[in-house]
Amino acid sequence: MKMLRAVLLAVILAVHLSIPAISVFAQAVPLTIAHVDASGGQVLGVAVAGNHAYFASQYAGLQVYDISNPALPINVCNTNDNGLAWAVLISGHYAYLANGGDGLRIYDISNPTNVVGVGHALENIPFLETRGVAVSGNYAFVANSEDGLRVYDISNPMNPINVGYAAAGECAQAIAVAGNYVYLANDSDGLRIYDVSSPTNPICVNQIHDGGYAEGVTISSSFLYLANATDGMRIYDISSPTNPVNIGHVYTNSPGWNIGGANRMSVCGNYAYVANLFDGLRIYDVSNPALPVNVGWASQQYNSANDVAVAGNYAYVADAENGFWIYSLSPQLNINLAETNRICLSWFTLASPDDFQVEQKIDLTATNWMTLTNLPFMLNGQKQLLIQPPTDKGFFRLIENN
Repeated sequence: MKMLRAVLLAVILAVHLSIPAISVFAQAVPLTIAHVDASGGQVLGVAVAGNHAYFASQYAGLQVYDISNPALPINVCNTNDNGLAWAVLISGHYAYLANGGDGLRIYDISNPTNVVGVGHALENIPFLETRGVAVSGNYAFVANSEDGLRVYDISNPMNPINVGYAAAGECAQAIAVAGNYVYLANDSDGLRIYDVSSPTNPICVNQIHDGGYAEGVTISSSFLYLANATDGMRIYDISSPTNPVNIGHVYTNSPGWNIGGANRMSVCGNYAYVANLFDGLRIYDVSNPALPVNVGWASQQYNSANDVAVAGNYAYVADAENGFWIYSLSPQLNINLAETNRICLSWFTLASPDDFQVEQKIDLTATNWMTLTNLPFMLNGQKQLLIQPPTDKGFFRLIENN
């Protein structure tokens, strides 16, 4: 177990405020608060529910950690059903494990310290690897690599029954479901969309390939976010599910480096958190989905960020052979327009009032940040700082004092 503090320039969060003729950005620094080495296999997937984090840990199966204190994750349960755990999904008091060649495993997690396997589904097909799973109502939708899409009736979790199937023509990597539609990240085939209003007869209604290799997919509101490997992240408006419109796109590689590859992601509020393989964790402001902005980056040496889950003020990153990392996303610097056109910078922290300071730049290309000398004050449980807006634009960040 390692306890780590974040470097000051590892920015991962930003808020943008527009005042007439002025652009103001607020930035905050993440705290890397915990790291757990891999044990028994690469950590490839992660899901969080309540005070527990569930990791798909390759040959080690499903690993459960108590994260009631995120800075001190405690391993409370392990399962190993001889598969190759790729991804995990929590729905109700069940965990659904995409377990590679072992198929789909269903676990009762009512007691996270004593996870019990209750259901198993495996198709006898050569080279099959179950890599992703989504659940809606009484059905589980499975991304089954070269086998394509499988639909299971899970009304009785102890006896999942294969009721639907569709060949996908490539390698199904990940899956998401919204309403009567399933969205399949299908590697070099791109994004496939299926009408599952009749789960026993999934029908492909569209297929989109905008370059790259579709590795991960998530849905938030009426937008679909596609982790498209070296092509980066694509954002689609799925207001019309059968006719998605690509409205946003950003390459996720590091500037000057070709080491990134959007693998899977989590969308929380106005931010998309991208597990970007060897480039680490990228965070994008998607408050305007047509214009995603990279507002932060957290990288650990030699990592391979495969998946990320965000819960509360914490991000949990599955880092393959490096195990997993936990990042604190608090304190966050918020920015609002106060009366008389002043800017209000605010943050909530349980730490000492002197543990953080606000710094400013007029131009991000400038070498040095300037520490604001205005004294913060407490209001409504938050530290607040009032300043005059810059004449053109300004960049602000909240950092820890040494």
